This record gives sequence, C-alpha cells and structure tokens, in this order.
Amino acid sequence: MKVTFEEEQFLKGIKNLQKDEVIKKITNINTDSEALKEVKEDLLIKLNKSSQAEIEDLIMAID
Repeated sequence: MKVTFEEEQFLKGIKNLQKDEVIKKITNINTDSEALKEVKEDLLIKLNKSSQAEIEDLIMAID
C-alpha cells in the first residue's frame, strides 16, 4: 500500500499494529483544517481496504 507523506504523518508513532486499533486511533485524531480531514478520510479508506499484514508492514516501515 502506498501512502502520501501527509498520510504517513498520521501513522507516525503508532505502536499497536492491530488493524482495528490503528483505524480507531486515526479516527480519533482531531483535525481542524479541511485539507487534513481529506487526508485522514483518504487514509482511513486505504486502511479499511488493506489487510492486517499490509498495515503491519506499513507501520514497521515508517517507524
């Protein structure tokens, strides 16, 4: 799965690799700007379509 730099910033620092927990954590991030809300929504769509293994690989590559 490819993510943009902005999407990657949402994932930085996430230590839990469980798909449900990652999605929950991203969902709970407050964003004020419309641009960040779009990035967050796009990332959530990608995460929902991804497998557990893909999410683990992505987070491990970022950290």
